Amino acid sequence: CIKFDRRVTGAMKHIFGRKLLAKTVDAASQYSSSHNFDAITLDGDLCSRKGALSGGYIDVTKSRLRTFSDLNVAKTKLSELENQQRDLQRKGNAADQSVQSLMGEMQRLEAKRANLIPKIEETEDKIERHSSTIKSHEKQCESLKEDIPVVKNECNGIDAQTVALEEEIGTPLSSTLSAEEQAQLQSMNKELKILGKKMEAHNVLLEEASVEKHRMQSLLSDNLLKRKSELERKQVSMGRLSRSGAESNAAASRHRDLALLKSELEEAERLADGEEEKLTDAKQLDASYRADLVKAKANLDELKTNDLADRKALDEFSDGSERLLNKRSMCVSKREMYTRKIQQLGSLPPASELKEFSNLSIQALMRSLDDCNKRLKKYSHVNKKAYDQYVSFSEQREQLLGRKKELDVGGKKIGLLIESLDEKKDEAINRTFRGVSKHFTDVFNELVPNGSGELLMRTAHPSAENTGSGKGSQQDANSPHVSLYRGVEVKVRFSAVGENYMMSQLSGGQKALVAMGLIFAIQRCDPAPFYLFDELDQALDSSHRASVANLIQRQASSEENPTQFIVSTFRPELVKVANRCYGISHQNKVSSIHHLGKKDAMHFIANLMNEEEAVGDVTKLRTSVASTKRKASRHEADDVSED
Repeated sequence: CIKFDRRVTGAMKHIFGRKLLAKTVDAASQYSSSHNFDAITLDGDLCSRKGALSGGYIDVTKSRLRTFSDLNVAKTKLSELENQQRDLQRKGNAADQSVQSLMGEMQRLEAKRANLIPKIEETEDKIERHSSTIKSHEKQCESLKEDIPVVKNECNGIDAQTVALEEEIGTPLSSTLSAEEQAQLQSMNKELKILGKKMEAHNVLLEEASVEKHRMQSLLSDNLLKRKSELERKQVSMGRLSRSGAESNAAASRHRDLALLKSELEEAERLADGEEEKLTDAKQLDASYRADLVKAKANLDELKTNDLADRKALDEFSDGSERLLNKRSMCVSKREMYTRKIQQLGSLPPASELKEFSNLSIQALMRSLDDCNKRLKKYSHVNKKAYDQYVSFSEQREQLLGRKKELDVGGKKIGLLIESLDEKKDEAINRTFRGVSKHFTDVFNELVPNGSGELLMRTAHPSAENTGSGKGSQQDANSPHVSLYRGVEVKVRFSAVGENYMMSQLSGGQKALVAMGLIFAIQRCDPAPFYLFDELDQALDSSHRASVANLIQRQASSEENPTQFIVSTFRPELVKVANRCYGISHQNKVSSIHHLGKKDAMHFIANLMNEEEAVGDVTKLRTSVASTKRKASRHEADDVSED
């Protein structure tokens, strides 16, 4: 089947001896397990008779001849572009010379303009300073004029208050107030409070109006007028410098802007006039309310004098009430003393026995009481409150016994609840383990078609646990109790015929495959919305990578439990079944993400795998050269020893 030079017969036998050639990976794995031969596919995948798979990916779209032709086309395009660049460079140099001549002329004109601008600005600054000082003086005069009516109103209020006080001096003092006067006092106080609130509200409005007025004036003086003067200066300067048609159009546009700004200025002045009218109205209201406040203060002072007399009478009544309270406290203390004496007597006899003494006089009762006290002296060592304590303690005992019964019933119910929860927990653990074990077997069969895997629970026998030996035995997951579980054990087989292997006996790639099978089994038992994998196929061969990709594709497109998978990979199998592909680049310490088509992604992975294969070939060549050198040195040493 294969033609080769007879000088490399040994090497060809070593590589292709006891090996079968198959079309697909499935056929290669089937024949390698049934005939005990190593099988190799046309794509270069090797299926060992021991169950291992290895191989690589070949990009059939890549060709050196096509690359050479593309290189020649690119060189011709490069020469054409270089010629175009030289032509454009000559044109650019000519344009630069014309621009330099124009720039020199502009610099001369700018120098003339720069000499005239400082003189104009200096005169305009002087005019602005004088106008600003005049406006500040006018504002001060207006503020002083506005304060004059306020001061007059205050003087009028003070004069009215002095007149009221002088009239009050000649009136006789009254000791008490009548009911009508008290009602009038209350109504005046209410009216005074209402007027005070209204005055505060109008003061707030007045302050807001004054603030708005100052704001509008500051806006007018600081922004709009300055803007107007600046635009006028610009208009004058542009009128001086305008000589061409383009400059006339710019001046017309500036005239239009100036007209707009003038209209805005007129609108602002109109708003300021309206605010000033509101401010004058508010000041008139404030003056009227101040006059009402002065009258209310006069009435308040008159009522305060009447209130002083009422307070004196109230003090007299309070002194009498304190004397009565002292008497009451003395009576209360006596009552407490007598109740203590009654309590010291102990428990009282029933009402039937007290009827015998109800008809006796006080002297007879006192004599009988003395006789009883004399007889009681014999029993002075006996506790008089023993009966009362016995009754109270017996009641407490009954209450505690009832409480104990309730707690016993509650404890039994809690114990039953704990047992039921333990049973539910054990059932949930066993049910979850059975589900995961079943799904692990199914998933491993999908990942390794000719293999099998099972998930076992390691338990401890009750007799061994009691003796303390601690040796585990594999039993059914349904029969033992959860307390006997000692861990989970995995047994897998990667071929149809052969023995099962434990996790400790597997290679790195096989352990990764078992771990993925366990993850997908848990995912089927308890689905999650998405999974994130980082190079999960790094340690796998091509057939197992294809199995993992097909399993992820089926799970992602499942109708019952669809799941999203986000995977990073450098192999083509997962890229073939992916819905979207993204590439990550790293430049200048910054990572960025780029959306790639499937063809671009496959091309990128093919280039990467070719580079890896080239590095692997170089390393193999170096190792082969080193081995031949070592063999040659050994032969020379043997020849020397024979001589």
